[in-house]
Amino acid sequence: MMIEIHWKRPDIEHIAKHEVRAEDVETVIRDKHLFHWRARYKGVICDYFLGSSFGRLLIVITKYDGKIRKFRIKTVRDANKHEKKLYKEKG
Repeated sequence: MMIEIHWKRPDIEHIAKHEVRAEDVETVIRDKHLFHWRARYKGVICDYFLGSSFGRLLIVITKYDGKIRKFRIKTVRDANKHEKKLYKEKG
């Protein structure tokens, strides 16, 4: 699956509040052990990507924009205990 992020300044500023950089997100989505699923986020079906970036396990929540054929960032956060276990079991 080819994942391309459509970056906008507000998205970069938002993830910075979580101490995440665009480079971290790009590293996550290229993680060879990337785990992907779809679920609701604030009432909207989104794509979740769980992966590692420079030793940090992150969840990248995106919404696919079919008009531009790229993913838009909703938010990024550190993985919780359940997600860390899932990643460890998959990898």
